[in-house]
Amino acid sequence: MKIMKIMKTKAITFLFILGLGLLLSCNNDDDYSQKETIDGIWNLKNVNLDSRLNIDYEIGEVVWNFDLNTNTLIIVNNSEASESENIRPEFETGTYEFKIQQNGNAQSLIIKDIDMGPIILSPNNFTIGAKTMDALKYEFSR
Repeated sequence: MKIMKIMKTKAITFLFILGLGLLLSCNNDDDYSQKETIDGIWNLKNVNLDSRLNIDYEIGEVVWNFDLNTNTLIIVNNSEASESENIRPEFETGTYEFKIQQNGNAQSLIIKDIDMGPIILSPNNFTIGAKTMDALKYEFSR
């Protein structure tokens, strides 16, 4: 009887330590799906040029899908912008080749031989352009 009680106590202690170890090993940094890459689908949020131009877009209105394996960009432009608001008419709905060019410590996005400017990338947002005061800046989110 005494042996059974000792074994039961040891089993409960073992299960408690095991459970505590499993609980403490869990943390929020296991989210490996959030990588800093341009690859995948991005929603255009805003295009601006200093205070002279500032256009906001709804999620899904203008979608850019980068494929790093084929260096292709598929743009779906559902925007109903008027001709005066049409920022880059060459970026209508369609498929485009792109490349990322290394410029010192920065990377620039090239689409249709147009240097869009430097890329600033985080897991859920990225910005291209605005390397000079007269350059358009494009802001995207996942």
